Amino acid sequence: WFDMQLWGLEEWKQFLKVCADFKINQLNLCLYGYWPYAMERYPETAFRGLRMKIWNPESENWVEVAYMHPNVAHEFLPQLIRYGHSLGILFFAYIGLNSYSGGYSNAHREKRMKMPPDSKFINDFDSLCLSDPATVDYLKYCMQRVVEQGFAGIDFEESEEAFWYCDCEQCKETFWQGAKTPEEALHHANTYLLKILYVELKRIKPDIVIGLRAWRQPPLVR
Repeated sequence: WFDMQLWGLEEWKQFLKVCADFKINQLNLCLYGYWPYAMERYPETAFRGLRMKIWNPESENWVEVAYMHPNVAHEFLPQLIRYGHSLGILFFAYIGLNSYSGGYSNAHREKRMKMPPDSKFINDFDSLCLSDPATVDYLKYCMQRVVEQGFAGIDFEESEEAFWYCDCEQCKETFWQGAKTPEEALHHANTYLLKILYVELKRIKPDIVIGLRAWRQPPLVR
């Protein structure tokens, strides 16, 4: 996972040299959680300014600090990808279709999918209500920023952790129509989103490669 790896640019270059030596010519970088680069329109979704407490053994108390990931403090992902290209290595971004998409759902909890009354499920805190135009605008902007890093393609993953979908009135009128189960409603919603993001990606980068890991839940036959 790129955003969990604390290597700097030079350490990554060493890794790429080893990859080239062993004829590895493609890398998938998993970008889950807060984005590991600046998000001008949505700065709250990047891995910076996160308030946390650390234990100070000298004073024996907790100290609150604001954490910024090294990849954000000194951004180098586009430079790394260009270096990889010089070695014949292509990069693909592995991201969630509607999950783990930056810190948006933490900063805007009202944008999350809505739970049904008396639901036995805990709110799927990383999935967003796709009936909200602001949510779709955010996800489209995320595609723009991913492409700007220099990725040759994107691998989307449909989360299989949620076995129901948003229960708001708008989602009931759209994604729930014709669905016999919550899983079917989930597939309807994600298919709707995929079509939007596909058009957006092709508009930004016509030759981009788009992959998908999805539809792993019943009732679909695998």
